Amino acid sequence: GSAGNMPKINQSILADVQVPLPPEVVRSQIVYKLDAAFNLADAIARRLDWASRRVHVSSQAVLTKAFRGELLGTRS
Repeated sequence: GSAGNMPKINQSILADVQVPLPPEVVRSQIVYKLDAAFNLADAIARRLDWASRRVHVSSQAVLTKAFRGELLGTRS
C-alpha cells in the first residue's frame, strides 16, 4: 500500500511464507470428494443440455402443428 506502516510484499517475501497443509490422507479425501462433485456437476450439465434440446424440439413440434391447424381437437 501507499501508507508507511504497510510493508512491501514481493515474491521473495511470499516465497518464505510457510503455508500449513493438511496431512496427505486428508488432501486425498478432499481431492476424491472434489472429483466426485465435478463428475456429478458434469452429469447434471449433460442432462440439462439433453432436456434443453428436448424442450426446443418439442416446442418446434407444437408450433409446427399449431401453424398447420393440427392442435384443434375435433368434437363430436
